[in-house]
Amino acid sequence: MKALERMWTYLSEMDTETQLTMYSLQAILHNELKNHDEAILCINKAIDMAQRSKHFDHCFELWTTLGVSYKNLGDFDSAKTCFNTAYRFKNKLRDKYLLPAYNYTELGKLYKQLNNMELAEKYLTSAVKLSKKVNNGLKQLEAQVALGECFFQQNKITEAIQQFDEAGKIAERHFTKKEKDIMLKLAQCYEKRDTVKYNKYLSRFYELSIKSQNGGELTMHQSYSNNTHAEREFQPEPPDD
Repeated sequence: MKALERMWTYLSEMDTETQLTMYSLQAILHNELKNHDEAILCINKAIDMAQRSKHFDHCFELWTTLGVSYKNLGDFDSAKTCFNTAYRFKNKLRDKYLLPAYNYTELGKLYKQLNNMELAEKYLTSAVKLSKKVNNGLKQLEAQVALGECFFQQNKITEAIQQFDEAGKIAERHFTKKEKDIMLKLAQCYEKRDTVKYNKYLSRFYELSIKSQNGGELTMHQSYSNNTHAEREFQPEPPDD
């Protein structure tokens, strides 16, 4: 965010693509910092520019990020509208996999919050497949954790373990602090099933917690790609494969 603030002085000297990238990144960072109202203001400045200049990848990303802001503010109807509006640009995208994976992940999380597990599972499964196609480990990690939580809430423990296990391996490779949360989720999965594995993951969770407190090399990495208010409204259709 500090780097973006320094660059903002030179915004008028940059081409449209670079300006839109800056707006997109700033909005994503605001959401990460839970400054959702600021993210919305930032996106509103950029959406019209993206549509007028026909930068459709940015249109898709900005509308999806706007949906994330509203979802996190608890305005689920507005979030759905934003995710569905983003999807209308899908056939014009240069990025056919990663941006849709972002959209499906957030849409899946939304339906999980609304306790519609069927739709949540549908979109999150598609998000995992798409992120695997482009070998984007961190987007895959995010989708798999959400899918694992979806399975866990439905007491589909075997399926949840599979998702958390794959996500944990990605987290370990990328040194993300998400690994700590995943270890706790795996411990919860094994709590009443396998004492040895329960203790294994609980010990790893403890180890990572201590490492994090001591300022170890446990840092969060985010991957940024070039980087209807009723239940029957238009919904994006996940790919079949």
